[in-house]
Amino acid sequence: MHLFGITPVAGRAEFLPGANGPRLLTVKAEGVQMLLAKFLIRAVFAALGLWVASAIVPGVRVDDTGTLILAAVLLGIVNAFVRPVVTILTLPITILTLGLFLLVVNAGMIGLVALMLGGFHVNGLIAGILAAIVTGIASWIGGMVIRDDRSPGRPSPPRRSPRCGSAA
Repeated sequence: MHLFGITPVAGRAEFLPGANGPRLLTVKAEGVQMLLAKFLIRAVFAALGLWVASAIVPGVRVDDTGTLILAAVLLGIVNAFVRPVVTILTLPITILTLGLFLLVVNAGMIGLVALMLGGFHVNGLIAGILAAIVTGIASWIGGMVIRDDRSPGRPSPPRRSPRCGSAA
């Protein structure tokens, strides 16, 4: 079945304008599954970070494991949609503080998640900043684990040629 010139394919199809007429962009189902898997792995590391933060930061408390998992997923969604807008709006103060204000932005995102969930509590700005630091470290470690050197847009590392002969 053809609808508006789009042929259905496995995965997602998008209709894009092109210089020589419309063209079809397809995203294979495997790519979508890979993105979902990476999101879930990031959510697991965020949950670990929130759990560690609740264990070592006074003023941060998670009531149960279900709330912890929901907080991690919700934090990922908030970081994907709300944080970029807030980061752009606070760009002048971020530049003035040489990027340190991003800790406050991250604390605000954790505080926003705490406002949305009843079983996740963050008491105060300092607790939020400390939780943001702990969660950021855990997310950084998670990003290193799922890093893909073959992803487009990222240059591949230069190859060294083996040394031939002896150095004189």
